Amino acid sequence: MATGQDADVIIVGAGIFGLACAWECRARGLSVLLIEQSEPASGSSGGMVGTLAPHVPESWSDRKQFQLSALLAAHSWWQRVDRASGLASGYGCIGRVQPLTSELQRDRAIRRIAGAARHWHGVANWQVGDTPWLDRAAAPFGAITDDLTARLDPLAACRSLARACVAGGVRLLGGQAVSQVGDGWVRVGGQVLTAPHVIVAAGHASFGLLEAWLGTGSGTAVKGQAALLRASNAPDMPVIQDDGVYIVPHEDGTLGVGSTSEDDWHDPGCDHLLDDLLVRAAALWPPLAQAEILRRWSGLRPKARGRTAMVGPVPGCARLLVATGGFKTGFGIAHACAEAVAALIGGTEPGLPPSFSPAYHLLPG
Repeated sequence: MATGQDADVIIVGAGIFGLACAWECRARGLSVLLIEQSEPASGSSGGMVGTLAPHVPESWSDRKQFQLSALLAAHSWWQRVDRASGLASGYGCIGRVQPLTSELQRDRAIRRIAGAARHWHGVANWQVGDTPWLDRAAAPFGAITDDLTARLDPLAACRSLARACVAGGVRLLGGQAVSQVGDGWVRVGGQVLTAPHVIVAAGHASFGLLEAWLGTGSGTAVKGQAALLRASNAPDMPVIQDDGVYIVPHEDGTLGVGSTSEDDWHDPGCDHLLDDLLVRAAALWPPLAQAEILRRWSGLRPKARGRTAMVGPVPGCARLLVATGGFKTGFGIAHACAEAVAALIGGTEPGLPPSFSPAYHLLPG
């Protein structure tokens, strides 16, 4: 650590992106100060769905390839974290089924089989056919199945990662709100802390903290609602997904059900749409109707203007980086984004898609 600096890297926010960045930077021998206004995973990372799913295998792009590589690396990455923490992240590559409700959907799904074979290089499969996991009424034209989709228990994963970070030497400063950030500094209360590198990974709050450099339109908060249930007769099933509804079986016997995506909202804590979401989920898997609701959740998720993750140096600031966004893909790509951020700090090529660049999210249109 350089003389007069508070750490080699200061990270703002202990959600999945901030924790992953802390882990990767510390793994490279950097001293890390992680600042969180509440406690780890107190924001959108503390939900209960945790789906790690691939993009559809068509119109292939560097962004889709980045996510595919991240999904394939997730198992070994979370194994290392869980070994270091002694906790379970709940990771499991369990596959996914998606019902087909029309002949048009089925034809489109069949056409995608060739794309999956070409772009997934035989490491995963996309198939169309019948499935025992869905009621026939919910899937009259069969279903899509893939064996690449995985799940995490978001809160458990963040707890495992937070413990692994602290055990590895990351200094976690909880209960402290960062009010300003700059090129190599952050303001916490009346104190200014400095470092050669600052990473803003504060979820949707990142956009406000970086407003001086990115303007007011770089990203927004999208409200989501979800629930955690326990079904005594829940089988060892895959993720079930249809039209914005996700049913995710966790290894502890619970089921995460989510989630809404609300751009127009007034109260982030109101979960008035959740009951309808649960009805729709029970139509996919009827035993869910008798499941016990353990917890209801409502929170705000970050969505960058370009809808991709926003990862990399802030324009005009050599020592200020951002790692946020990743709307609906955050848990699937956070570890890969963190590796890229650590590579950037170390002066090597990060391998990030150009659409992840903060400058990309400032382009018109």
